[in-house]
Amino acid sequence: MSGIYDFTIAPGAAQRFSVIGNKAKLISTSSAFPIGIRLDGGDKYACLEGQGPSMQAGKEFGDVTLSNSNAVAMSGFLFIGDDRFEDTRITGNVRVIDQGADKTLLGFQFWQQLAISAAVGAGSIIYMTAGTGPKRISIKAMSVQSTIAGAISIGYAMGGGTLIGAGAAMNSKIVNGGGGQARVGGANCAAAQPSNAEVNGFGLVGAAYVAANTSAQVILTTPMILQGANVIVISAAALNRDVSVLFDFEEL
Repeated sequence: MSGIYDFTIAPGAAQRFSVIGNKAKLISTSSAFPIGIRLDGGDKYACLEGQGPSMQAGKEFGDVTLSNSNAVAMSGFLFIGDDRFEDTRITGNVRVIDQGADKTLLGFQFWQQLAISAAVGAGSIIYMTAGTGPKRISIKAMSVQSTIAGAISIGYAMGGGTLIGAGAAMNSKIVNGGGGQARVGGANCAAAQPSNAEVNGFGLVGAAYVAANTSAQVILTTPMILQGANVIVISAAALNRDVSVLFDFEEL
């Protein structure tokens, strides 16, 4: 009859099951080595956990023999039966896929913090560019800080200008994993906000209020995409004020 049968087989030994059916399957075994399954018709199979033979429609076997040709004893459970018995369980080792960890291991994930000190009679900005290369930069989160309370401005720019330089490479989320394509930099500007000459095409798109010496999260319900020569600029939005930004992003 259909059922699940336990077995324990010493090295070089065999165990026979006199059960009529049309399929057999190793439910579990104590070893990673294959175990032999022989049907009474002479068919032989070397099977791992989760594997087993199945007869053609209308045919059955009368007994199943397990053989252990390995140097260690093997134990486990064997299903023997027919189509009237169903087993939909997943056997074996299951790995829960952490997509974020996989992307980090592939070198796609980065983060970087940069701070620009206040300068007397000047503003402060931090900028991020996509660098030189084909990748797009997907900014997932930003955290902004200042030692002086107030609003911090966020804007886009077309690229170029007297304050936008080559910038520095960002840190990989793999410790000591090197930098990627994106670049970050900072400077002091002549006024509270950068001029068009300083940052070409600068335009405000948002702001975040920051209490003194605390971090404020810039909420992004979907990632912000930076590509080509375009630039994202974070401004202290006031004279004599510092600004700091932590970027969390991936390169696509």
